[in-house]
Amino acid sequence: MIENLPMRLYLWTLLALCLIFQAGKGHAQNLPRVVAERCVSCHGPTKQKGGLRLDTAGFAAKGGDSGVIWNKEKPSDSPILARVRATDSERMPPSGPALSVEEIGQLSRWLETKPWEGKTEKTTSDHWSFQPIRDPVLPMVDKPSWSRSPIDRFVFDGLRKQGLVPSDRADKRSLIRRVSLDMIGLPPSPEEAAAFEADSGADAYEKLVDRLLASPRYGERWARHWLDVVRFAESNGFETNTARPNAWPYRDWVIGALNSDMPYDRFLKLQLAGDQLGDPVAMGFLVGGPWDEVKSPDISLTSQQRADELADMTGTVGSAMIGLTVGCARCHTHKFDPITQTDYHAMVACFSGVEHGNRPLPLGREKEERLSALRSAEAELEKKLSAHVSIARPGKLVLMGPGQMIQQPTGRTEFEAGLARGHQGDLGSWKRWPTVAGGYFLWEKPQAGVVSIQKPALEGKWRVWASWGAGWQTHAPDARLVFDADGDLGTTQDRREMLAVDQRMFADGTPASSSGGAGKKLWSGWRLAGEVDLQAGSLIGWTRGEKGGVVTASDLLFERADQPNQPAWVQPRGRQPVSRMANMERFGPRKARYARMTIRATNGAEPCIDELELFGPEGAKNLALGAKATSSGDYLGNEFHKLQHVNDGVYGNSRSWISNTAGKGWVTLELPQPVMVDRIVWSRDRGVTPPTFGDRVATDYTLETSIDGKTWELAADSGDRVATSVLAAGAPWLLRPDFEPAEAAGLEAMEKELARLRGEIAALGQGRSAYIGRLSQPGPTKRFHRGDPLQPREEVQPGGIEGIGSALRLEKNAPEGQRRLSLAEWITDPSHPLTRRVIVNRLWQHHFGEGLAGTPSDLGMNGGRPSHPELLDWLACELVRKGWKLKAIHREMVLSETYCQSSLARREGLEKDAGNRWLWRFSPRRLEAEPLRDSILAISGNLDLSMGGPGFDLFESNSNYVKVYKAKEVFGPSEWRRMIYQNKPRMQLDGVFGAFDCPDAGQVTARRGRSITPLQALNLLNSRFLMDQSGILAARLRREAGEQVEAEVDRAFALFFNRNPDAGERAAGVVLVKSDGLEAFCRALFNTSEWIWVE
Repeated sequence: MIENLPMRLYLWTLLALCLIFQAGKGHAQNLPRVVAERCVSCHGPTKQKGGLRLDTAGFAAKGGDSGVIWNKEKPSDSPILARVRATDSERMPPSGPALSVEEIGQLSRWLETKPWEGKTEKTTSDHWSFQPIRDPVLPMVDKPSWSRSPIDRFVFDGLRKQGLVPSDRADKRSLIRRVSLDMIGLPPSPEEAAAFEADSGADAYEKLVDRLLASPRYGERWARHWLDVVRFAESNGFETNTARPNAWPYRDWVIGALNSDMPYDRFLKLQLAGDQLGDPVAMGFLVGGPWDEVKSPDISLTSQQRADELADMTGTVGSAMIGLTVGCARCHTHKFDPITQTDYHAMVACFSGVEHGNRPLPLGREKEERLSALRSAEAELEKKLSAHVSIARPGKLVLMGPGQMIQQPTGRTEFEAGLARGHQGDLGSWKRWPTVAGGYFLWEKPQAGVVSIQKPALEGKWRVWASWGAGWQTHAPDARLVFDADGDLGTTQDRREMLAVDQRMFADGTPASSSGGAGKKLWSGWRLAGEVDLQAGSLIGWTRGEKGGVVTASDLLFERADQPNQPAWVQPRGRQPVSRMANMERFGPRKARYARMTIRATNGAEPCIDELELFGPEGAKNLALGAKATSSGDYLGNEFHKLQHVNDGVYGNSRSWISNTAGKGWVTLELPQPVMVDRIVWSRDRGVTPPTFGDRVATDYTLETSIDGKTWELAADSGDRVATSVLAAGAPWLLRPDFEPAEAAGLEAMEKELARLRGEIAALGQGRSAYIGRLSQPGPTKRFHRGDPLQPREEVQPGGIEGIGSALRLEKNAPEGQRRLSLAEWITDPSHPLTRRVIVNRLWQHHFGEGLAGTPSDLGMNGGRPSHPELLDWLACELVRKGWKLKAIHREMVLSETYCQSSLARREGLEKDAGNRWLWRFSPRRLEAEPLRDSILAISGNLDLSMGGPGFDLFESNSNYVKVYKAKEVFGPSEWRRMIYQNKPRMQLDGVFGAFDCPDAGQVTARRGRSITPLQALNLLNSRFLMDQSGILAARLRREAGEQVEAEVDRAFALFFNRNPDAGERAAGVVLVKSDGLEAFCRALFNTSEWIWVE
């Protein structure tokens, strides 16, 4: 019957039979006829209903979704027998006739033989890539020039078998351009090309290759290939796509590792376990992929997000390092390759302690010692200054404008710009406030009666502070502030004058002219007007005095004054506004075992506290460390925001507590025993690395202490803090109204020294953190049924893929770092059949345009078979012989005659092998985006070759919560570095070169596409970048060739093509320059195939 099938159907049938055969290669077993005929169709290699597979012993021993199916101790009581005997909906098989008594007996007798005892879930395969790497015998070749290199021997042997012959060797001009663009991504200069062509030595090409391999440009070129494979980008992806400003150290590490010719096995080990081997920056590999930073209190969503993060890490390791689609085993055992679902989760367990985020980097011994000394000095100064921080007191500050205009003002003016006293930027001093008002109203010819009136709508006893516009001699010398108790301006018996002021002066009576303020619009500062008993309708306003002049009105400040024994101060007693950073609450020393912070309002969303600290009079020790924390309720489902973070001693949003209620919540700390305390410090996000967060800051709160947890005493509240609408959070402010004047100079000196220390600490720590992931000891890893994190099954040991390479299974509680290191050693074990094959195949792909195996990140059964399997294995063996050094493999490849062939097409070759699979010529290919852009800049003469550090941006900057990526259209020197140093965002491509098949880093990119689109041509011809570079190149040609058009054309050909133009080209060039200009000629050359293509 097979003879009559169409050939395609026959082949597919044969393939399916082969796959079924291969899939059963695990612990294969002799099945009784009843199982083979009645069970395997639903529980076999192609279908596993209920998660049960019976054709292999290991899978059968494991059982299915409902658990194990046999009773090892008493096989006659096995669940599988109960199911086949059932008469209801539980019966198996569910359709067709029930098993006969004879068939059930057959199954029962088979179970008595314990066919699954000692078996484990493990698969194997006879697929070529899973077999050990063997050093092949070199084929005999009768062509002398093709017998020197083992590469050439294998290629020539393949050509001979296909009836093909190799092409002639390429000319020297083509070779230097080809190998230069290939190895360093930049074209040779005319001088370099001429020197190479003039070198007649037999080793001229060999010396050229060695020079290119030694160039620092080599690492920049080949790092891009690796970064494609590992999906590296400098933003998170997803809807917010927030930038990762500290991700660049990993990019620089890759460049440095390649330039230093780091052995490839160490290169891989460091990227998985660099923290264990003294090089943590390399671990940017693990967290180089996308990360969804927007979390949810829904546990199902956050669990899925975390499972996706680990799937990305595990899948990337599989694709990049061992060339397998490991992620296909996330929900079920791999349908084709020998990877079980347990294997997948064993690898996940190796990475389950890795989370996205920044991590501090070691500074080195000298810097660490200096940093320690600076921090000690900082702590000592903070201790001294904390004694002078204003003590919190019950009360409230309310700032208001001048109120309603009763008489039409002449106008309103803003205060003078600047930092001097009374100016907009005045920072204040130890004895006066900074400028907090924005301007003042003025009445040049006020009438009798009030000019403005403010209705505070407050009740009780309040201290009133007034301010006005100072600086002009025309201002009223005796303006009056009046209080109307009942708020009825028609009655006067309840009205009294509170204050008479000279509005030409500052509030303390100092003439504005004494500080250069004469004739300027200045803020007076605060002047105490007195205390009043306010009713709901009371009014306060300004009137003219007896001496005339311009009356002005600025802000009023109301300070609660009904506390007993409250002294009057020369300035309002407000404390600094709250900020996301440290907020110190100082109060009288007291004994306490409990401290509680109750939040009644925030500047948005649920309150967040990254650290709550307690200090005593004795020093800077944080007494809250180790205290028991309780709360009103916690934001669920987010690894960053947990109650235990509130007093763990670690600052930053990623180690914080968030309430589960919008705008409010409380947290309590219980110490082991009562201690003396006099300060509480809290913050929203004291992190030192971006992103930093200023939302969720508590704005209305109380802090209390207690001995027994039942009776509470107020320590501080937000009432006496100045609102952030009045004074910006974190603004420098030296106000100390309770100091003696003699203390001011010393305190100001201490604050300046503290600022200097903090500046040096910040500078020393610059770049100390990198986006290389945070590490912690993970809990148990469980196999997720069907990949669903809400359906955990049995716990899984950390390890590798049991059916490939040496066995690796660790203890379930193995230390986090040991897990990653052990997996790295398993991957780089010389006996592993995949690791070396994968990397030499990748190198071959980038040199020859196509890998020996055409699917570089999938050498499994769904991947392509290699065209030259013996050559692939020889290269894998050569890698070990050369100490895992990649430069040695590069050298073998590019020195081969195979690489040095001409790219010219021949009819007989195209007829037999149009795709050049057998390598009868060098395959020409278009430059990728990065060497294309870099070469444009190099030829224009303005390529910036500075290496390392933060990159440049090809998108306009903005600070939106959801970042908007708008490609730049105007470029300058800051964007003229090599494209490897671009701040590469995820899922976004720049407006010019993104069209040239750049990957968007959304996933692993083993090989780039090779499209030809109209947009590519338009960008190279008409983009602003190309227009600008053409102009710059034209200027270079004029400098170097003078104003002679023929000389300019010749120099341009030398720069672009490393040759002189022929007569026709020169004539056409001259005509174009004379008719359309030198810039147009340069644009034309930038669009020639000879320049864009590597041949």
